[in-house]
Amino acid sequence: MPRRIKLAIFDLDQTLINTIKRAYFVYNYARRKLGLNSINWEVFYTRFKDDRLGEDIPKDLERTFWEIFRTKYCEIIADEDKPIDGAENVLKTLRDAGIKIIVTTGRSCTPQEIWKELKKFGLSEYIDDVYTAMGYDHREDIPFERSTLLMAILEKYQISPDEAVFIADYFPDMYAGKKVGILTIGVKTGLKSERALKEHGADYVIDSICSLLDLLKEIGVL
Repeated sequence: MPRRIKLAIFDLDQTLINTIKRAYFVYNYARRKLGLNSINWEVFYTRFKDDRLGEDIPKDLERTFWEIFRTKYCEIIADEDKPIDGAENVLKTLRDAGIKIIVTTGRSCTPQEIWKELKKFGLSEYIDDVYTAMGYDHREDIPFERSTLLMAILEKYQISPDEAVFIADYFPDMYAGKKVGILTIGVKTGLKSERALKEHGADYVIDSICSLLDLLKEIGVL
C-alpha cells in the first residue's frame, strides 16, 4: 500500500505561476548582455516547448548565460505573470489536510524574493518554506536539477522520500525526483509532453496542477 504523503514540494515557474513571458524577457536580456541578438516571441516559444533554448548559445558562454538568466529572473516582472489556474485551491486543500508545503525554484535569488512574489499572487499563506537554487546550483548533476535541494528539504523536515511528492514541469526536475526517490509528478503547463516527462523520470503526468488532488486521491496517498 502507498504511504500517505506528509510533504508536498512544488516547483514555482510554470507549475504554480505562469511566467513564460517573463522567461522570454529574461532570456533576451541575457542574450544582449553577452552580445547576442534577441529572438522574437514565436521563436522563443517554439524553442522553449522543444527544450532548445540553449541551441545557439556559444559553448564558452553557456555557463555565464544561464547564471545571468537565473539571477535576473527575480528582477524582471512581466504583466502577464499570474498563478496557474487552480493553484490556490490545491495549496489550500493540501494545507488543510495537514500536509507541509514547500516551494522550490531553479532561480538563483534569495528565498525572501520568492516570498514576496508568493504574497503578491495570494499564495504565501499556504506555504511553509521556500528553497531557491542559490547555494545549491554548483552541486547540480545536470543544469537546473535540484536533487541536493530536495534531499536538504527531506532532512530538515525528517520526512522519508516515500512520504513526499514533488510536482514540477521540467526534465531536470523529473531527473532529480527520480534520483532522490520521491513520487514525482510532471505537469504539462511547462509545455513538455507527457512522453518526454515520463522518459526523464516522472511517475505520473497531469495536464496542470488542477488535476493534482484527484490524482493523489486516486493513487491513495491523500
